[in-house]
Amino acid sequence: MDRESIIAEKRKLRRQILTIRDQMPEEDRYRESEEIRRRLRGVKEYSMSGKLLAYANFGSELFTEGIIEDALADGKEVYLPRVMGEQMRFYRICSVSELVKGYKGIREPEPSEDKALGFLDGEKAFMLLPGVVFDKKGGRIGYGKGFYDRFLQKYHEKLTVCGAALGCQILDQGTVPMEETDFPLEYLLFAKGCLNFGASHTL
Repeated sequence: MDRESIIAEKRKLRRQILTIRDQMPEEDRYRESEEIRRRLRGVKEYSMSGKLLAYANFGSELFTEGIIEDALADGKEVYLPRVMGEQMRFYRICSVSELVKGYKGIREPEPSEDKALGFLDGEKAFMLLPGVVFDKKGGRIGYGKGFYDRFLQKYHEKLTVCGAALGCQILDQGTVPMEETDFPLEYLLFAKGCLNFGASHTL
């Protein structure tokens, strides 16, 4: 499949799944989110990591505040993204109450150099990755702006990358079309289970 066909197929899948997700009752979304929250605590790499890169949910995304609160209560350093031009930068927060409306109305941390994410040699942070469409081989379609892909191009070796999805976002059959710049997941968390694809798998 050529690049134009891949982009067109991604656009089609993104539109279809967003329509389904937007129609999901809030109580169902909350129930699945809480199950994902519970399952995350059983992921070894998450438990061992001292840093969590998370995101504040927006629109019909799964609820992430419980995950953030758990990580803070466990003493982890928690970082959330802020869009700055064509890039994202992550800043540490100590409470979700610190977040302010930013890019597209999404809650973001205030920029502060003393709270900017830094990596230490040998240290791996755990990243919870948002997305629109996922498959059962580690493929993912985001929102189309490429912020996370550009970030992962720079720092993927320092991260354990975990997608989190509501059931309606996971393709039952077929796979997500992938480009060379797309990074596959190491884990996919959902209400009914957790898939481990391994750190070195390819699509």
